[in-house]
Amino acid sequence: MDDATLAIHVERAQDGDERSFTAIVAALGEMLLAIAYRYTGDWESSRDVAQETWLSVFRSLRRFDGRVPFRAWLIAVHRNKCIDHLRRRKRSIEMPIEDPERGETARTADPAPSPYEDYERKKRLDAVLAAAGRLPRKQRRVFALVDLEGIPCREAARILDMHEVTLRTNLYHARRSVARELRRSGVIVS
Repeated sequence: MDDATLAIHVERAQDGDERSFTAIVAALGEMLLAIAYRYTGDWESSRDVAQETWLSVFRSLRRFDGRVPFRAWLIAVHRNKCIDHLRRRKRSIEMPIEDPERGETARTADPAPSPYEDYERKKRLDAVLAAAGRLPRKQRRVFALVDLEGIPCREAARILDMHEVTLRTNLYHARRSVARELRRSGVIVS
């Protein structure tokens, strides 16, 4: 959905038009799932987080004032929901719950990664973020949207108001620079 059509649907949805809101969800739903998957690593959690985002957007849509593009606002809301989900998941503790009738034990949460795995993942992520932080501004924005947020190139180009070929060129150079930096620091071995 192009930005002009999206703006019309947003305005109508703000006035209570459910079909317009449904059209927005249909047009941008896959993008939210992809972003959530980058955070959660599983599709079930991604669907849950996307659902939370849409519910939150529906409730607060009338307060959207249009100072920023709707896609950017939606992504910001969604990113916060993803981070909240990760915080909740991190706080949950795996505790067995006995079902005396069945003689079974259920688990309340996925097992947490070992401290070593958690440390290594954080170390790699920190190295990627540090390398990305040294990129020129345009490359950094493209890299963040496409590789860190998982937004498809076409959507990222719209968000950044950039031709898709230009975006892909910047992404290519950004990835090369980040990989070179990671090799130099010993995070990845080629």
